[in-house]
Amino acid sequence: MSDLMPTVLYKFFPEARYDFFDNPKLRFSPLKTLNDPFEGQNSLDAYDTSYFGGPYTAEEAEIINESIREKAKEFPIDGLDIDRIAIAVPGGLPPNTYIRSEDGKRLQSGSTYVEEYYENIGVLSLSGPEKDKEEEFLKKNILIWSHYAESHKGFAVGINPKHQFFDRSTQNKWVVGNIAKVSYVEKRPLIRFEDMPKKEEFFTKLLLTKGNLWEYESEYRLIIDCVKAFNVNNCIGLQELPVEAITSVYIGMNATKENEEKVKTFCKQYPFITVYKMHPHRTEYEWEMCKLS
Repeated sequence: MSDLMPTVLYKFFPEARYDFFDNPKLRFSPLKTLNDPFEGQNSLDAYDTSYFGGPYTAEEAEIINESIREKAKEFPIDGLDIDRIAIAVPGGLPPNTYIRSEDGKRLQSGSTYVEEYYENIGVLSLSGPEKDKEEEFLKKNILIWSHYAESHKGFAVGINPKHQFFDRSTQNKWVVGNIAKVSYVEKRPLIRFEDMPKKEEFFTKLLLTKGNLWEYESEYRLIIDCVKAFNVNNCIGLQELPVEAITSVYIGMNATKENEEKVKTFCKQYPFITVYKMHPHRTEYEWEMCKLS
């Protein structure tokens, strides 16, 4: 794990998730349930069809793809050299752009390949600032509290990213072996077909890139393959979080007294967890953190 990794990352929860303190779990969300409509999508403007002398516009690429489809009918496997043709992702190239299946025995559309893969993707989203600025992030990021802690009625959990729970580098079910930082860019990434053989690099480029408007989240992700393999009480994508991975809990300003007491009761069992209540600063547009335990 990078030395630049913050010492603590935060998971924000809405008011309905105070049941976290009955049995701590984290959800690896299916890609299609995330709130960014551009999740996992490449650029629509131009595609690397360098085998044919590209890049080309979408209209030009479709003309080439039509030629490829016709050739695919004549030479469905061995006679068609498609090693350098750009592939489709949802919303990207026309859906009938053909690529070889991993076993090499058939051709399938690029969009089918990627969509099938995305069906088994689970994303754990955490937030964190630059290293050594963790407390400043919680105090000043009012927007993330408003969006992900249900207008300050929810809570945030401080998590140790170096806990072994997050180290999946030896498990082949994990697309990214460890927690990785999301990059924020102005334009959607242009994905090239030659990236495809390096499957992990290809998909992580798509899944770890978001538009600049999301930068306030300062997101870190842990991405898993085969999310359906991780079931807790038949809830797809849930995994139990070891309590030892929790460093702190931050209760939102508008939390009910009942929920505040639930947090304090849980944390009393574990002296290594520090509890704070968020309050508006008297003069600044930021929080003050009142230590409860």
